[in-house]
This record gives sequence, C-alpha cells and structure tokens, in this order.
Amino acid sequence: MDISKKIFIWSIVSLIIIRVVLLVLFINNVPFTNMQPTWRPNFGGSYWPDEEVFFRLAKSIADFKPTESIIYIGYSIFLAPFIYFTGATNPIMIAKPVALVQGILLFSLSLILVALIGLRFFKSRKVALLSASIFLVYPYIVYGLWKLIGHRNAIPTFQYQMWIVILSDYLSAFLVLLTFWLFIKFIESFEKLGLKPFWYVAMGVMASLAGLVRPPNLAIAAFIFLYLFYFKK
Repeated sequence: MDISKKIFIWSIVSLIIIRVVLLVLFINNVPFTNMQPTWRPNFGGSYWPDEEVFFRLAKSIADFKPTESIIYIGYSIFLAPFIYFTGATNPIMIAKPVALVQGILLFSLSLILVALIGLRFFKSRKVALLSASIFLVYPYIVYGLWKLIGHRNAIPTFQYQMWIVILSDYLSAFLVLLTFWLFIKFIESFEKLGLKPFWYVAMGVMASLAGLVRPPNLAIAAFIFLYLFYFKK
C-alpha cells in the first residue's frame, strides 16, 4: 500500500529540513573534515585552480569588463551577482553565500526533482521518497565507503559532494534534473492534451542553460531528439 499525498509532501519537507541540519553540522565540522571558519574546506588546493578560473571570469562579468577565458561561461554568470553585491576580490569572500545557495537552495530543489521524477517512473510515492532519501544521504554513503577502504581523498570527496565548493557541477546537476522533469511534463502534456508551447519552450531554455554551464550537457538535446523521432514513431 502506498503512502498518501499529504504524507509524501511532508516527508519531502522533512528531508529538506534534515538537509539544512546536516549542512549546519558539516560547516561546524560534524563529522570532522577540517572545515575552516570561512566555510571553506582545507583541501590543500585540490579544487582551487578551477575555482580561480571561474572566479576571474565571473569577476570580469561583474565589473562589466568580460575577458577571454577557456572556461565555460554559464557558471561564471551565476557567480557574477555574488561578486557584484559583495565586492569580492577572491573566492573566499563569496564562499558563504555560494555555499548557502548551492548547499541548501539548489540541493533542496534537486531533491524535490528527484522525488518527482522518481514518482513519475516508479508510480509509487514510497519509492520516490526512498530515491529522495538516498539523494540526501549519498555524500555520507560515499564518505563512509571511502573511509572504510582508507581512500586518501575521502574528506575532499565528501566536501565536494556536499555542494559547497565553487564549481559548476551543482548548478549543472540541478539544470539537468529540471530539464528532464520538464521533458516528462512535455510528454505528458502532449499525450493528454496535445502540444503546449510552454513545456517545450521551458525545456529548451533549461537545456540551453545547462549547456552553457557545462558543454557536455548538450547531450540532453541528442537524447530528446532520439526520443521524439525514434522511440515515438
């Protein structure tokens, strides 16, 4: 027997609250990962070069003096408002607001999308809730496994999986999930009521943004093309 819609919704809300609590504990070194008072990992520079490249391009955008860069522009555009409103001159100065937006807002929205996508595929609120729960605790699962085998990068990997590092992966993951959910809504709308412009326009916009954040996400367009023109013949 499946759970009710009300229980499902409140369970998702509870998972989001748990996420906030876990992030607060994480920032306060529970479990101990040598987090700094600036909410920065003490990762010995493992991610620093990439962060610097993203920050420099974002800084140039915030200053309205965009410069050439080898890095993709989408995430730097995302960072630019943080830099503009804080007057930041280095990544450390935007670490806290970025950690809050990525670690709470984007993670929570992604958790909701995982639940909705799971509900669509499995037709079960219990299984959808289980999927969202696994998404919530997967950083701790990875951390536990890495510690168990004595992996030397267990702590940096855990910090990375908590969505607080200044990297494009988290915004990319959210946009991919959102695009996939919009694709599902587009298919449902098409099958029930005929083609509605809103869904395919929204899907196209999100897919484009995902491609700007990480170019490999352009594969989404190929997936949609194959689905529409091959599987739906």
